[in-house]
Amino acid sequence: MIAFVSAQVLTGGLGVVYLAGGVVVAGLLERAGRPRGAVLGAVVAWPLLLPLLQEAQVVGPAPGPLRGRIDQVLQALTDTLGDPAATEVAWTADLHGLRLALYTADARLALVDRLLEGEAQGAEDSVDALRAARADSQHAVETVLSEVHQLRLQVGLAALAGGGQALAERLRELSARASTLGEVGGL
Repeated sequence: MIAFVSAQVLTGGLGVVYLAGGVVVAGLLERAGRPRGAVLGAVVAWPLLLPLLQEAQVVGPAPGPLRGRIDQVLQALTDTLGDPAATEVAWTADLHGLRLALYTADARLALVDRLLEGEAQGAEDSVDALRAARADSQHAVETVLSEVHQLRLQVGLAALAGGGQALAERLRELSARASTLGEVGGL
């Protein structure tokens, strides 16, 4: 009889500990800005959602000249996609990759800005080429940010008429395009 009661107590205790772990993971996911479905799912299936916590802890490169605009545009998109009416769009991993790629391109711009501050005499051709490449790279980042803003508006259309799969594909495309900004821009 004592062994049976102990097994019930042990099982109940382990269940409470498991659910408490789920509540902790759900709180961390909520703070990281993850979608409501992932947060609620973490209460029961938290071991499966631990990789989302690791992605949330990835810190991007040092801020560059466009960091504020990048954060503003991506936060607006995150808020829009987090809306319950926009549940059709699977976006979490693609948005995280897009953010990291834009942060990396922005950090490259910051490096070039630091290099241009201390211009070397006798290297005018190189300085001019670097300025031109920087301008091209900044234009490419700003173009991606404009397209992200357009995507945000398209989420509203998809909420009315459907088509979340096309939006998810567009977000993946923007993420891939942003990850090649440094390669194409020559920086």
